[in-house]
Amino acid sequence: MKSISVALASYNGEQYICEQLTSIASQTIKPDEIVISDDGSNDNTVTIARQFAQKSPFPVNIIINKKKLGFADNFLNAAEQCKCDLIAFCDQDDVWLPNKLETCYSRMIEDDSLIALHKLNITDEKLNLTGLQWDQGIALDHVFDPLILDPFQTGFGNSMMFRRELLYLIDRSRRPRQPFFPERPLSHDTWIYMLAAALGKVSHIADALILYRQHNSNASGALNHRNSLFDSVSIPLNRYKEQCIINQSMKNIFSYISETSNSFAQEALAAAQVFEKRRYISNLKIKTYDGENFSERHKSYRKYLDAIRNFSIYHQDLNIKSQIKTIVLGVAKVRIILPNAGIRKN
Repeated sequence: MKSISVALASYNGEQYICEQLTSIASQTIKPDEIVISDDGSNDNTVTIARQFAQKSPFPVNIIINKKKLGFADNFLNAAEQCKCDLIAFCDQDDVWLPNKLETCYSRMIEDDSLIALHKLNITDEKLNLTGLQWDQGIALDHVFDPLILDPFQTGFGNSMMFRRELLYLIDRSRRPRQPFFPERPLSHDTWIYMLAAALGKVSHIADALILYRQHNSNASGALNHRNSLFDSVSIPLNRYKEQCIINQSMKNIFSYISETSNSFAQEALAAAQVFEKRRYISNLKIKTYDGENFSERHKSYRKYLDAIRNFSIYHQDLNIKSQIKTIVLGVAKVRIILPNAGIRKN
């Protein structure tokens, strides 16, 4: 039987952390340990954690960071101190349903997967259900083979359980920049997800296994709705450029892993080849929108269509709606101005 660690990153979480720790202690399968990495809280967070540790049914390792790491590296710091086979990231302000660990554990063992993810029930700050779920692309219980899922449709860390060896394939300081926040590296969950989904199987769990609390102090949140009309006539050119850079970086990372890993050498080599193909595809998409003339944009678009036919993650771009948008806004360079909105600039 494999062992389970919980990696909890804390920072000024005194208002909610006791409820979270209590929910972990109430799991149908108890973890073998909790590692709490505190990023310099100046409230009672650490005191509450220590009080919990005194009565906890499992060991609690509390780490006080000497310097502030930021939320992503704080999570990875907690995970790197874990000693067990499987690790579950844990936010300080959620509440876990009693069967979260058992369900994730069972699926990972049954599927022989590197990572499992589940849906989340969204609540207000008092844990009142909003009636909304954050499905993060999960439609049903399923196990996916490596390199099938979109690497940019990332799972939320608080829904993850993953195998510990992912942390040691390459130093976390070498991870790429965050796609939408270039001033910092990829977040902890994006990083682990991209590695796992490329190198092994991914288990999707259709059940919502936590109460995902939304409040004014969330480090990240699910309730960020887009204007669908605005989005449908906009060109996320910067996003395509960032994805192109990330794909190149991940290709280099997997090439390195293929040369240094005893466990994932073949899988990493295959991942490097696929990410190089994805970089090529991203570059064609950029040229479709950003080519100097109609002929160049049309040529890039035709190459793009040919290149994505064998990649399931791009198949949505083959539907009529997506093709019309690309032809109108990209190849033909028609610009649509919404009332009182102007042209979206990237």
